[in-house]
Amino acid sequence: MRTVPAGLAKRYEAEGWWTQDTIGDLLARGLEAAPNAEFRVHSAARPWSGTFADVDHLARRLAAGLHDRKVGPGDVVAFQLPNWVEAAAVFWAASFLGAVVVPIVHFYGRKELGYILTAVKPKVFVAAATFGRLEYQKDLVEDAQVPVVGVVGRNFDDLLADEPMQGVIPTAPTNPALIAFTSGTTRDPKGVIHSHQTLGFETGYTDDALTAKSFDDDGWYRTGDIGVLDDDGYLTITDRTSDLIIRGGENISAQEVEELLLTMDGVAEAAVVAAPDRRLGEHAAAVLRMRPGHHAPDLDQVRKHLEEAGLARQKWPEELHQTSDFPRTPSGKIQKFRLRQDLTDNAAKD
Repeated sequence: MRTVPAGLAKRYEAEGWWTQDTIGDLLARGLEAAPNAEFRVHSAARPWSGTFADVDHLARRLAAGLHDRKVGPGDVVAFQLPNWVEAAAVFWAASFLGAVVVPIVHFYGRKELGYILTAVKPKVFVAAATFGRLEYQKDLVEDAQVPVVGVVGRNFDDLLADEPMQGVIPTAPTNPALIAFTSGTTRDPKGVIHSHQTLGFETGYTDDALTAKSFDDDGWYRTGDIGVLDDDGYLTITDRTSDLIIRGGENISAQEVEELLLTMDGVAEAAVVAAPDRRLGEHAAAVLRMRPGHHAPDLDQVRKHLEEAGLARQKWPEELHQTSDFPRTPSGKIQKFRLRQDLTDNAAKD
């Protein structure tokens, strides 16, 4: 876990970057200032409408249950919920306690979800259990040794029948008898959820080498984003360092080329990555996915299009490939590192 030197923390406070407020403090003040503000969740399956105060009450009930199970500052709470009001309640409850939230998207498969749970080792896993059988989640959380699991009310009976878990936290209104059995508290949560954090815990990677690589000497996290700050103070993210192509010492923005390729007729997706070059070190290679019924352009047509768009010649792709689909992450993003590896492997064969 990364720690920030005391002198650096004091400097951050003196310069106004940090305050003594926790996220929970800021959240509580904001909710207190506008309790009757409307809070609406747009969902085809589970729409919800109420006030900030309503969600605050739900979050504090959940925070009380978590607090009773020794969840506190720096502990991890993982959750997998759709666009429901309970998702907001989990975020707010964790913030009140100073816990760290790890949201898990709903289209992860069994393998990815199991890996995430094992990697983050949460004290609590809150699940919607609407995407499949409860046994699907039971096995995963047992393997990851998660001590407490929470689901929406209609799934409590199924979980309690088998008793595979050490505890259950309700995240939605349910049978009062079940709440008493699983939560075990009736006291006012407002008196037990105040966090005693000041600056809070600084997070890092479990691998110390990754932590050292990802933070600079002043404690700033290196996101890998590249941006431009205009005269009015607005920041525009233009690229990522991992996507830069260094051709003969000159940086080429993959995003800039991709945006122009997407304006070509019939191009559905475009990825531009670095390919090995014996003379220049790297050059740009473009991979296109075409829309149904459209033929891919050849390299000359691509270059003509980019020339007409005003793109400098040295930024033009020097390789062109077509694919029916890209390698992707579970969230659907193109895995450029795999494209680069394929190009490197092919170059080695040649």
